[in-house]
Amino acid sequence: MPIDDLLKKMGNKTIFSENEIRSFYRSSDDVTIIEMLYYGFFGAGNNVNQKWLNDNDCWPSVYPAGVPLSPDVFIKVLEKGNINVQNVIIDQS
Repeated sequence: MPIDDLLKKMGNKTIFSENEIRSFYRSSDDVTIIEMLYYGFFGAGNNVNQKWLNDNDCWPSVYPAGVPLSPDVFIKVLEKGNINVQNVIIDQS
């Protein structure tokens, strides 16, 4: 994918600057974009990024596509986002 298409795809959904993205793109043969979707907004200052997920053992070390989060890890992510987990229904079926 050309860099300009990548930048459009990422839009404002990244913590990285355009210069950082361009640097990653130039220095790697393989760039992976991970988009996390959640039903709700953690609010300003409460964003959860890939570095935090890695540093807190919330993300596998293997290619993460399609890897479900355990209920415990999901709760940990919500707590990092300052979500009152008492108000969240987590379907564990």
